[in-house]
Amino acid sequence: MIDLNKFANFDISVVIPALNAEAYISALLKGIEAQTLLPKEIVIVDSSPTNRTAEIVQSWSGSVPIRYHKVNFAYPGDARNIGVKAAQCRWIAFIDCRTLPTTDWLEKCSNAAYECNADVVIASRVSEADSYFKHILCAATTGYAAHKSLAGSLILKDFFERSRGFISNLRNGEDIEWMQRLESLEGRIIQLPVSVIKYRGFPDKLTAAMRKWYQYSMFIMHHEIRNDQKQLYFMILIFLLFLLSVIVFKWNAVMAHWDSSSIYFVPNITKKFVLIVLITYILFNGVIRPLKRGVKLFFLLPWNWIVIAFVRFCLDLAKAPGLIWGNILLFKRKLSRALS
Repeated sequence: MIDLNKFANFDISVVIPALNAEAYISALLKGIEAQTLLPKEIVIVDSSPTNRTAEIVQSWSGSVPIRYHKVNFAYPGDARNIGVKAAQCRWIAFIDCRTLPTTDWLEKCSNAAYECNADVVIASRVSEADSYFKHILCAATTGYAAHKSLAGSLILKDFFERSRGFISNLRNGEDIEWMQRLESLEGRIIQLPVSVIKYRGFPDKLTAAMRKWYQYSMFIMHHEIRNDQKQLYFMILIFLLFLLSVIVFKWNAVMAHWDSSSIYFVPNITKKFVLIVLITYILFNGVIRPLKRGVKLFFLLPWNWIVIAFVRFCLDLAKAPGLIWGNILLFKRKLSRALS
């Protein structure tokens, strides 16, 4: 039985950005209504071009009051900013339409904030899939292990206002940038050790996934988001070009003087190098990486690991231009700051 006296000061507004959310909003509202610790209100900021989400909300009958706001097109960060401004409670809980909370989501977040005297409780989430391709895509990307998530997080409204909110013109990555920025503020920030959110928004086709990953990389290109990924992709590109141009292409000329009888002569060295790189990539992205991220071995065998590696290659190909060019822009910004 939940101790309501313990959470007397935890009046919570759940903020939901909604864009074409008609397929998800009913299940999400049911998940909020089923909470062991109910919020005081739900704030929905709907920027959909149609009225289908509005119709679902208007016909909804639940115990938690809904404050519905219809706005012109807004990216998720902008919609959340609007929702927080409209919220009337002391605490803000963020959640997205393509996620589902566990029934004790708000109770666990509030309990963690109470026990640790925290200003922010960052949630942990896992991914779920309902089709073969989505399982493949999940294995190729996030896997099934829990990881940090804005969706499901709980924050004091005053602390959020001190953070200056989300970047409003970012299509994606605004959550990562905001969580990075929180670290510079004085306050107690903790992360839940257990998952309270399930993500269920994977695209159902490879072309849609590639388009999503490409758009993601292009949108974060000009912002200091995922700098680790930008630097990694750039370093891998430079390393492979170095191996090809300095070692592989010149090996037989320098080490064997093109003498095929020399012990240092490697026939078809370029093809062998490409084959080694390809095998390494397939094994890492098709087996090692998925296993580390909670994918079961029985799902990888006998041939799914090859499909997973292929999907991963397509996604890497889609986002490589934005990440590599983003690292070049990042270097230019750092150099400019150093010189000034």
